[in-house]
Amino acid sequence: MSNDNRQNSLWKGFGDKTQIAELCNVLYERELKRLSQDQKLAKDALQKTLGSLSYYIQTAGHHILTFDSPLELDASNASWLAKQSAAPFSEKANTEQTSSFYQKHARIALTVPVVINVFGIEQVVLDTIDEVDEQNQRLHCNQQGWFYFGGHPNQQESENTDLDVRLESANSVTSASTTKLLLKPSKATMTAACCGHQWKNQHRMASRALSLRELLLATRVNWKKLSQPLPIKRIS
Repeated sequence: MSNDNRQNSLWKGFGDKTQIAELCNVLYERELKRLSQDQKLAKDALQKTLGSLSYYIQTAGHHILTFDSPLELDASNASWLAKQSAAPFSEKANTEQTSSFYQKHARIALTVPVVINVFGIEQVVLDTIDEVDEQNQRLHCNQQGWFYFGGHPNQQESENTDLDVRLESANSVTSASTTKLLLKPSKATMTAACCGHQWKNQHRMASRALSLRELLLATRVNWKKLSQPLPIKRIS
């Protein structure tokens, strides 16, 4: 099937075409702004990304609008809405409970929440497990790296990590000021991640806008059973 046909098929089945158009427009604006600010993106990579952007944004719009979520969707801002916890989740994390969960349920493709704290601003982001090392009681998240089952990051570099990336990270002031913590998936932690909740110096602040990747991961959360990944949903 051609890209045009696949894109057109995404619009079928929606009673309110205005809502998906509005959602996709927001995603376009957000992604184009992100790409325009990415100084490390090579020309070839930029052209490839722009060439497939239409399809992936409309795919994201389809998944978001058809996803059965307990959260309220604000299509005009491409965001999920829910009440925010007063305290950041790093203050509530329980190492024993987190370890017990991942000992039982760590598996590839499971969507998980990770705390990232940069210069006192704490966010909960979504990531997926792509490797499990049961022998050493640790797992690897696709974007955030290695964590022990108890939640703390494993400083050992992945054998597949590019040397230039490691050197850049080692010389980065931001990297030195960043801490991470893997959380146990729960309704509260997954809600915080899906809604872009964040805190500054232990106090609530305005929610952040999720990236296209995070919005797609939000539609992979199995709200009925957080310990299991959802089956892959394909669009014909």
